[in-house]
Amino acid sequence: MRNEWMNPDNLSFSSEADQVLFYRHKKAYNRVVELVKNKEVLELGCGSGFGTNILSKYVKSLSAVDRDKKALDRAKANNEGVDFYDADIIIDGLPFENDRFDAVIAFQVFEHIHPDNSLKFLDEISRVLKKGGIFYLTTPNRKTRLYPFQKPTNKYHMIEYTANTLSDVLSKVYSKVDLTGLRAQLEIEKIERKRAKGTAFNAYIRNPFRKSVIKIFGSVPIKKNSTNNTDSKTKVQENEFIKKITEDDFHFSNDDLNKSIDFFAACTK
Repeated sequence: MRNEWMNPDNLSFSSEADQVLFYRHKKAYNRVVELVKNKEVLELGCGSGFGTNILSKYVKSLSAVDRDKKALDRAKANNEGVDFYDADIIIDGLPFENDRFDAVIAFQVFEHIHPDNSLKFLDEISRVLKKGGIFYLTTPNRKTRLYPFQKPTNKYHMIEYTANTLSDVLSKVYSKVDLTGLRAQLEIEKIERKRAKGTAFNAYIRNPFRKSVIKIFGSVPIKKNSTNNTDSKTKVQENEFIKKITEDDFHFSNDDLNKSIDFFAACTK
């Protein structure tokens, strides 16, 4: 997540897609704070501390974990009263005793965990949760982001889930799983689909071809473009007309989860 998003009062977006990405995250955090007020909370994958900053104002105590040391340094600089830990949950496990937290939060993290490690990840979270504690997660919906058989377009995503596959894996560890979908106005959902999904031509032909070329030659030849200045000017002009998107344009719904942008899951130990 971009460092400038640490300050929600001084936002700078270069596109509508940036706005959609930001408010997707913010909507989830503003929902979960109502569920974890005055509780002992752990946040996994805190990054630069965007969500940590929101959570810290509501919870009784907050611990935050990430494996990116540079991101943690930024988070520490902007969040007082939070205990930060440098750890990789798969390699190191979590540096906490059993039954430590009332709630654990991991937003936009689960898709970064390889499927071979998904149960290890979920088990370790369950270990540090108190009996009856809840694990909250968000993760992108594969059906709105990818074509059939298409691999994630985000190179850092190991897997992306459908409503059914996500419920199945979470239910292997947690006694109760409540799944809700994050939706938005139709034009906003189109922006997100275009950003993440692209075209069928790119998904099935162009991108696989590029990967084959890179595998054989090590890189793809780059054609020099003499119109960089014109392109930059055009981009600036386009940015002046970016539609104003707000958090109010997003909502949570249990209707037709397959059309959701993201899933919001509450998993009870």
